[in-house]
Amino acid sequence: MPESAFAIETASGESLGVTILIPLKPAAWSQLVGGHAREGECTAGRLYDIRADDELALHISQMDRRPEYPAGLPQFGVVALYGMAEVGMLAVPVLLHRASNLQLCLLL
Repeated sequence: MPESAFAIETASGESLGVTILIPLKPAAWSQLVGGHAREGECTAGRLYDIRADDELALHISQMDRRPEYPAGLPQFGVVALYGMAEVGMLAVPVLLHRASNLQLCLLL
């Protein structure tokens, strides 16, 4: 099962946590969260295909942080959300290339 994963590390390379995502088609995500499918059944027909699909649903398969996560850092969940956004942004150039009527607008 293809997954996207990222680790959160200190500048010295110490692992603070990991998040694993499964990119799915929206209908497959609905089946999964509705209890009509299991993660192990998320195979080719249910997985998001950047070359063919216009919608993406991300299932958080695993999100673990070290028990001794340092005080003073942003909450692990917030950092993980930024990581998920970064993973999602990897798809944007391909989607923009495929669909000439799309543009990326950043609101700052």
